[in-house]
Amino acid sequence: PTWVRMLFLAMLPLFPLAAASQQTIDPSKLDDEVKYIIGLQKLGFSDYARKVADNMAKVPGAGTRMKAIDLQTKLLDCIQRKKFDEARKIVEDLDLSRFEAWPSVIEAADAFYAVGMWTNTVDIYGRFFKQFEKPPAEQDAYYKDCAYKYAQMLKYMKKDELAYGIYELAIKARPSEEEQLQMWVEMAQLALRVVMNLPESDAKGREDWLKKAYKCATDVQWAGYEKAP
Repeated sequence: PTWVRMLFLAMLPLFPLAAASQQTIDPSKLDDEVKYIIGLQKLGFSDYARKVADNMAKVPGAGTRMKAIDLQTKLLDCIQRKKFDEARKIVEDLDLSRFEAWPSVIEAADAFYAVGMWTNTVDIYGRFFKQFEKPPAEQDAYYKDCAYKYAQMLKYMKKDELAYGIYELAIKARPSEEEQLQMWVEMAQLALRVVMNLPESDAKGREDWLKKAYKCATDVQWAGYEKAP
């Protein structure tokens, strides 16, 4: 709402921005500055976010990191303005060696999915899960949510075998008991769908996927026994 944005804008001077000084930044505080800039962008203050990022890029000790953040803010701006071709080019230029750079790129992948640019979605998520085959420290919840969301996308795209593997990654992120049970149920259904779509001549493939379905169903059954009074 407009009034929320106006209130936030009025409070901006209260934030102790490191960008206002030219002192070397404590690395532990740099992450806070990054979150602040991305928060501005998500609230729709893209011009202000870019100005803060430009100022931060001039501060000793923050230049390289903030140049990357500037690209991220531009990426989010392109997504908000539905300039998807420009967003795709920015993704190609981003340094994605740090986990912190990925959330805005994942948002881009979701935006690409929403407009039917599925090749870009699969490319981005594929790179993410190739780089992070298990959740980084203290990122279980985010990793699980990304994996589960991407698995749903893949199911809709009829990429069932790939979706099954992404479910397995989601389970590595220590979901709750209820979430894990739901994933096992969906994985069993997915494995059966793969079997139905395989030709009868592929006996080995059908047998392997039936085993996957059976294992997931058994896991659900045993979990039910363990919870029974």
